[in-house]
Amino acid sequence: MRKMNFFHGLGIILLGIYLGMVWNVTGLPGITAFHWEIRGNISLVPFKDFSLFGCIANVVMIMPLGFLLPLLWKNYRSLWKMAVAGFMVSVFIESVQLFTFRATDIDDLLMNTLGGAAGYGCYWIITKCFPGWKKLWSSPLQSRQEKRECMIVFLLVVFLKIVVYPFVSEWIMMCL
Repeated sequence: MRKMNFFHGLGIILLGIYLGMVWNVTGLPGITAFHWEIRGNISLVPFKDFSLFGCIANVVMIMPLGFLLPLLWKNYRSLWKMAVAGFMVSVFIESVQLFTFRATDIDDLLMNTLGGAAGYGCYWIITKCFPGWKKLWSSPLQSRQEKRECMIVFLLVVFLKIVVYPFVSEWIMMCL
């Protein structure tokens, strides 16, 4: 069993907190509030209802993902992979939002993808200025193990936010 680097462990915790915050900001439901019929509006025409604030907010919201993934795992150190990661997280968010009263919008998908790439750009600039950061924060794992560790973080956040959090918060409200 390998011993985890302190900064790598801290980075994983920060990634988990960040993902939980994204979950809250995007209004994704827990299991107790999930509806099995499609309730949200769907907009597939890019920039039909353009909002500068909405575009900027969606880029900024996903930028930490584009920064943290390559910082923590060597396997994610490419602009292409971070754009795909931003896209996939956005597809997850927009798909789940179909079952809420929130809107599913192609603009969000485009801007979140751009946010993943922009976050990678920030990572690239910072690691050029401070080359030791890569070694300080990254994992000594093989590529397959890195992917598994990253997937465990994502799945753990999804499980905690969908299953655990709603029941714990409901229990706390009953006790008050």
